[in-house]
Amino acid sequence: MTKSLKIILVVLALISVSFSALYYFNLLPFLKKETTTTGNNNLINQTVNENHSIAIPTQTNVSNDCVILDKENCALGKPIYENNQLMAIGFKLPDGSKIYAPFKGQIEKNSAFLLNGKAYPSLELTDTSKDDWGRSQTRSYFYVTAYSQEPIATETIEKNQSLMTLIETNIEGDYNLILTFREYDVKANQGKTNLDLLKQFFPDLEK
Repeated sequence: MTKSLKIILVVLALISVSFSALYYFNLLPFLKKETTTTGNNNLINQTVNENHSIAIPTQTNVSNDCVILDKENCALGKPIYENNQLMAIGFKLPDGSKIYAPFKGQIEKNSAFLLNGKAYPSLELTDTSKDDWGRSQTRSYFYVTAYSQEPIATETIEKNQSLMTLIETNIEGDYNLILTFREYDVKANQGKTNLDLLKQFFPDLEK
């Protein structure tokens, strides 16, 4: 064997050893060994879109629970206008529907709500949730006009407490329940619809 042939064989042997070492340690960029993972990673199922960001399921809008009515009745109201001004919200609800107090208050059963020139016998709830309500120049009232109503017996009530239950509501007409809020200026001796409270408790009126 010639000296040149011996050199060639040594070089080939070195190349072979180097290639094997690189493959063993997974250092060849064009020939990566496949690896697998197991364990807790299998519990995560993530969907990735084309721009490689994680797709998060969209959350459906969940309506807030009603304060004044049961949840299934809250969105059934229709706006009532007088001279193109929003005055109240009307409902046609089934027997047994309940009305709840929107705030702590004093009840006046023999009150009246004026709408389009007609006086409707109503239950009036004065907002007494603030300590100085009796000395305040501006006072808030909640009016409940309901046909064939069964009113509460007490004269004071807490927020979320039941005010009344509708009975015998199978009557003609667009509404068997009318609700509104009024704001009264004691000094000026003037009252008006409290649109802020009306829209606060019935936000669907804005839609």
